[in-house]
Amino acid sequence: MFDWIYQGYTRVVGRTLDEVPWSARRELGRARILAAARRQFSEHGYDRATIRGIAAAAGVDPALVTRYFTSKEQLFREATDTEPGEPAGGTAEGLVESLLAQLGSKLDEEPVAALALLRSMLTRRDAAEQARKAIAATGNEVSGAIDADNPGIRASLIGSISTGVIVGRYILRLEGLEEASTAQILELLRPCIRSLVLGDGESSRCDERSAGAQRDDDVAVPGPAALTRRAEAVDRGRQARGQQQPGEVKPAPFRC
Repeated sequence: MFDWIYQGYTRVVGRTLDEVPWSARRELGRARILAAARRQFSEHGYDRATIRGIAAAAGVDPALVTRYFTSKEQLFREATDTEPGEPAGGTAEGLVESLLAQLGSKLDEEPVAALALLRSMLTRRDAAEQARKAIAATGNEVSGAIDADNPGIRASLIGSISTGVIVGRYILRLEGLEEASTAQILELLRPCIRSLVLGDGESSRCDERSAGAQRDDDVAVPGPAALTRRAEAVDRGRQARGQQQPGEVKPAPFRC
């Protein structure tokens, strides 16, 4: 990331780093440290990441890290300060596509800032609170755009699904999910996200499944009268033979 910033600066300004003004050089140095910190926190979590390791990854002296960020806690807060996604709005279908697009961008490119927060929240209360606030802020915006019953629950479910996909793909590295393409994941999630946003389809699909099951039952399972007649016929046959069928096990008497 730092090389890209530096190369872009030199292409536009036409200066080497030594010729860059101090204020610009300071911003480049901060960007370089932040990029290294995001990667270190995302791979190791807050507890295992160190100032020395971050400085080594950024190619700077550890004293420069503390000079720019004063403490590891401050560096973590800035490294995990993710930008909000696109605002929810427009049509319900547009909201579905917006939510899927935001998740897709995290599947296409590893979201190191979000991963740094997610990997650290299990051991640090402040990281967990920061993650909760970020997810809740997005959920509040999404719930306001959902025109269905229980919008808050629906928005929380959408946020939980998205977070779970990110954790499963990058942290737990679940088989199947890790190798799946972004298009495959989004296509499988689309009906679920759409159902949560629009609030339609659940009852109709359940009704269709129930109707299909009932049709199967009508064909495969005899009615009560037919079962009674069949049982009576079996009893009459056994009485006529006066003996138990080979291999038959008599039921034990019922006891409380």
